[in-house]
Amino acid sequence: WLPSESRRCADRGRRPPAAARSAPGRRKAAAQPAAEPGYVGHSLTDSRNGAEAVHPTVDAIPDELRRELATRAGIDIAALRPVRVIAASHSELAEWALPSAEGPATLLIKRVVRTRDPEKARARLIREHDALRALAQRLGPELAGTIPTIIAAAPGELALAMSRLPGTPLSRILRRDANRLTGWIRGARARTAMVQVGTWLARFQAATRTEPVPHDHEAFVAAVAHQLDRITAVHPRDSLQPLLHAATEASRALVGSPLPAAGRHGDFLPQNVLVDGRRIGVVDFENYESRGVAFDDPGAFLGYLAMLEARRAYSPRALRKAREGFLQGYGVDPDLPAFRLYAFLGALTVTADSPRRGDPGMRRRLVELGREWIPRP
Repeated sequence: WLPSESRRCADRGRRPPAAARSAPGRRKAAAQPAAEPGYVGHSLTDSRNGAEAVHPTVDAIPDELRRELATRAGIDIAALRPVRVIAASHSELAEWALPSAEGPATLLIKRVVRTRDPEKARARLIREHDALRALAQRLGPELAGTIPTIIAAAPGELALAMSRLPGTPLSRILRRDANRLTGWIRGARARTAMVQVGTWLARFQAATRTEPVPHDHEAFVAAVAHQLDRITAVHPRDSLQPLLHAATEASRALVGSPLPAAGRHGDFLPQNVLVDGRRIGVVDFENYESRGVAFDDPGAFLGYLAMLEARRAYSPRALRKAREGFLQGYGVDPDLPAFRLYAFLGALTVTADSPRRGDPGMRRRLVELGREWIPRP
């Protein structure tokens, strides 16, 4: 697994040049997941998407949110103790320690600090607030504490205060346990975490289950075409165009078919999943819908894992075991045509969102998944 220059130098018993010696650092950077979301949820120690700084200041808390915390939540602002700040691409997450009789608690303040469309950002913030409030009433005891609790909101200032969930981001666990170097040793641990994640999603959808929805052929094909257009901006269109034709024909065969529906997270990816022992936490409900096709979230998740196999830093065998673990926990027949279609759409979306979508390896992986996942009439 050593770079070629390092292998040659090792064979000759001499020290490799500086460029080759720095290769392990470059491999570590290459081990980042295929998709880079704009908001990392509560992954406060996952600093890939922003610079981490310590010492948030009370003055940075918006006035409206400060009043809400004091009047509605009874929080003494002067008692807050700064922990750290994470700056993501559009948002800022400030973590505060709050002394209490039961012991220290942790408060997160999420604030949108960069946006071209404040109204759209406000709508997303309100959607997340409303989703978390509604889900707190709907989820049963077995899911209690697995999503953030809203403490206060100031939509006019694009800010939310919520509880912080414990745990390690699943994206970091994959980089640690499913890479080519350690995957053969630690892959079983990653698979165990995936079983827990699949089980959590199955329970979440059972708690938010709604009436089935008919398969919307036109909307599905439009989504596939949109993501392919984004990808073919950097890849030859001819190489991926057959995927659109195959997906269109497979979708047409499902016109009007009833599909299971439930609450839809809308961004169910490893960056937004936290693992704390045997407990799972899920964050970032900006794109939540109370009624969506149930296959959308697991399809996005599986598409993400499958596309990681295009990255040389990861172990394909460990990632396949991880997918098997997730499917075991989720408990769905992976051969269902609709499920396979949504998994393929998830892979397309992950690729289109990735800054590495121009990588020829990702194009080849998409073609492989198209042959494997798109049902043939």
